[in-house]
Amino acid sequence: MTDFKAQLTAIFDLQPGTRLGALVKEATAFSPEEFRAALPSWQMGPDGPVLVRVTLVSESYIVDLHLASADLDFDFALRKVHNYRVVLGEVTVKVKEEERRYQTARVTLLYLGGMPLQGELTYVGTDRATWLAQVKAALPVASVLSL
Repeated sequence: MTDFKAQLTAIFDLQPGTRLGALVKEATAFSPEEFRAALPSWQMGPDGPVLVRVTLVSESYIVDLHLASADLDFDFALRKVHNYRVVLGEVTVKVKEEERRYQTARVTLLYLGGMPLQGELTYVGTDRATWLAQVKAALPVASVLSL
């Protein structure tokens, strides 16, 4: 079991400001269940990794908080996933004449229902193993794939 509050505090430390707090508050108000994990999603920006989304996980739901939108934008999906795709890689970027190497990861969750929908968790940084461990703990393959 993950420590939701500790994960959320670590994310807040990296993303100061009240917008993320407002998103968490509104998503919590909508949710019929308490959240048990908070997973950050990073993408490569012009100067390095940028936090673009936070995924909250409860017993039955996956909630994406979209940080790129000017509005308070989030969506809920059932934790019932039909495809769990993992892509691992590396990228090297040049920032102010210095080359930096980052590990990357993308976990795509495909939901099949009336409409095909997908959720995506992404990582860019230097400690992919820790991030993947948090994803696997919050969303174990065996518990989210339907038989």
